[in-house]
Amino acid sequence: MTDQELIFFALRQVGLIVAEHLESSTSDADEIITQLIAVLDTEELAAAMNRVEHRVGLRVIK
Repeated sequence: MTDQELIFFALRQVGLIVAEHLESSTSDADEIITQLIAVLDTEELAAAMNRVEHRVGLRVIK
């Protein structure tokens, strides 16, 4: 899987998690946060994002 594919896959997963939360009246917010962290807080995703940022010249403004 390319870096771009990994990033888009993670974004699709996040979108599904958020959509499921919005559609469910009984969703547990803590569980949703846990699911989002599981998708977004990985070394593989962070490394892919860093490589893409460096390749295309993006920079994070703090």
